[in-house]
Amino acid sequence: QVLVSVSSTMANTIEYQIVCGDLADVSGALALEDAPSGPGQVAEHTFLDYPVGTCDITLTVRDDEGAAACTGSFQADVETEETAMVSISLICPEPPE
Repeated sequence: QVLVSVSSTMANTIEYQIVCGDLADVSGALALEDAPSGPGQVAEHTFLDYPVGTCDITLTVRDDEGAAACTGSFQADVETEETAMVSISLICPEPPE
């Protein structure tokens, strides 16, 4: 499971790319919702059926104009018949006024 939490009011979408060597390269976008407690927005998604090995996960948060507000990455080890639990938190600074 990949849990993404964003603590910024300027984020609308979060894009992901998951690369597992030459075996998998998947990208897409997740919708963000208001956090149930505290400020910011969150997105949760479970990614399934990735090959055994190391996968690189890259996240990009976009603002209202579509510009990259912040990015982050993480390397996860996928094992046979195991669930790789990954939690990635991105803190996006507010733009200067």
